[in-house]
Amino acid sequence: FGCGVGRVLVPLGERCDEVTGLDISEAMLAEARDNCERAGVANVQLGLADDDVSAAVGAYDLVHCYIVLQHVPVPRGERIIRALVKRLAPRGVAVLHVTYMHEVPRSRRLLYWARTRVPFGNALLNLSLGRSPSAPMMQGNDYSITRLLDSVHQLGCGEVHVRFTNHQGNRGVLLFCRKEPTPVFT
Repeated sequence: FGCGVGRVLVPLGERCDEVTGLDISEAMLAEARDNCERAGVANVQLGLADDDVSAAVGAYDLVHCYIVLQHVPVPRGERIIRALVKRLAPRGVAVLHVTYMHEVPRSRRLLYWARTRVPFGNALLNLSLGRSPSAPMMQGNDYSITRLLDSVHQLGCGEVHVRFTNHQGNRGVLLFCRKEPTPVFT
């Protein structure tokens, strides 16, 4: 999910029987298609992503979503995560990355606040940076790890492994979730 130009899609296509890549951008999908063709990977299906992951048909042994969801508003991202985990086959694994905290200087937090809360703040900052006033701002949303863990557990993932990430002060987690009931110790 969020396959972009196929940076992960192509290597998966070289190793797996079938691969599905989803993205919200037609331009990214076109580039991914070209990159798959150049690499000689013909077992990849591409589709337009939506919040319900409706272009993904059937059950999957592996679901991968890395450095995507922090750019999606949290309620939508949580819905997407649930839809992805629901698509897992028994014993399937989801590899999901989310950010949970941003360590950014106060000046950057102030700019972010101005871009999102001050009328025309984003347009004015874009102009000061030599960009088009209508250039969109890249979102950086933080997810609740507690809510995410509860959600994947409720959907049948009895085992979750966590690896922490830090991309320039954007703290996150990479969750490896297996869809297999595991007894809960009481």
